[in-house]
Amino acid sequence: MSLRSDSAAYALTTVGFIERPKDSTDPTAAREGFVMASVDYTRSLSGPFSTVGISTYVLPTDGVTNTDFGRSNDLNPAARLYLLAWDTDIDLMWRGAGAKPEAWGLDFSRNLASNLEVHGEWARQRDASHTVVSATGAVGSTQQDSTAWLVGLRYLTQAEVTWVAEWVHNGNGQSETGWADYQSFLRTATSPGANPALTSKAQTLAQSGMNRPNPGQDYLYVKASASEPWGWVYGSAAVSLMANAQDHSWQVTPEIGYTGWTDWDVRARLSVLGGAARTEFGEKLASSKLELTARYSF
Repeated sequence: MSLRSDSAAYALTTVGFIERPKDSTDPTAAREGFVMASVDYTRSLSGPFSTVGISTYVLPTDGVTNTDFGRSNDLNPAARLYLLAWDTDIDLMWRGAGAKPEAWGLDFSRNLASNLEVHGEWARQRDASHTVVSATGAVGSTQQDSTAWLVGLRYLTQAEVTWVAEWVHNGNGQSETGWADYQSFLRTATSPGANPALTSKAQTLAQSGMNRPNPGQDYLYVKASASEPWGWVYGSAAVSLMANAQDHSWQVTPEIGYTGWTDWDVRARLSVLGGAARTEFGEKLASSKLELTARYSF
């Protein structure tokens, strides 16, 4: 059984230059796309380079179209070169400067055995905006080149349990100290009787992206999943861990699913969060969350 997939990374990605961010708590969830035009060319070859593919993209922004990507008047060109070389999937990617800074990167995926796959990503972004907030609310912003990378593996056991482990580094993320200072400011700005100016600043910072998912620099992700465990026909079970490696806060999510009813997909998930004060997961509004979802396809 091959574990290779079209996407190298599972929980997070560092090279999704023209994609919406993944939800690390539900990586397989469908994501809305952007309005874009693309041209693709693929050719099969003989020799070590068995497949070559070239894709070019234009993702226009004008203040009305693709406003989640940017509001400037730009075409936002991008390109990808795909290679299947020496039984390794390789992508080389580029995004031109426009509504977002110029970026380039690569990813790879290779099966070392029928039940073991390794994958990785590397990305470089020019003039990325980096914002820091002090405990008193002073805001500093710089433009800096940043590097992000990911390395991971997937392993399928004889008991048909799939393990995924990934380490993700985001050079433009918030450090442990920087995030703790920001949380200290939020506590002051949202406390009863807080200065309205501080409360307004906190709202502005949140809307500018400070409260985005996975704002830190280093993460560990581990997931174990099984289809039809213990002979449970049409059932599935999984448990995942997402941990901020710098502040040691974490989220553990066990889940079960059932697809035995025609056109229905039912799932239950329990997320348990932990961490010290002023850490990423320790400062979430709830320390646990139960989700029950039912999807009907027609």
